[in-house]
Amino acid sequence: MRVARPTRKTAGDVFINVPFDTKYERLYLALVTGVVGLGLTPRCVVEVPHDRHRLERILALIGSCPFSIHDLSRVQLATTKKGFRVPRFNMPFELGLPLPSTSAHAPSGGIAGECSSRSPTD
Repeated sequence: MRVARPTRKTAGDVFINVPFDTKYERLYLALVTGVVGLGLTPRCVVEVPHDRHRLERILALIGSCPFSIHDLSRVQLATTKKGFRVPRFNMPFELGLPLPSTSAHAPSGGIAGECSSRSPTD
């Protein structure tokens, strides 16, 4: 099995983990604009091809970014092909992926926020 090798960390890369749908599009564009305006480079999962090694490539991408932004506001129930309503946990899962790289070997910091207001696009 071929595993993607992590790319070298670039000081200004930011992994962005947000919903990719039309309701979130304006917020996503605003987030990307803000990241670029700060002189940083936005990176996200849409760069990763859909194939059987996708998880390894996501890990490599996250591992190459010293910063990440995760919006969990849209973790909600989805209906499966068989009619079951189950929560989609891919975004919280991706939030946990950078944690091993912030182990005791390296200092780390993080900010967690919560907002109870709805966005104008909802």
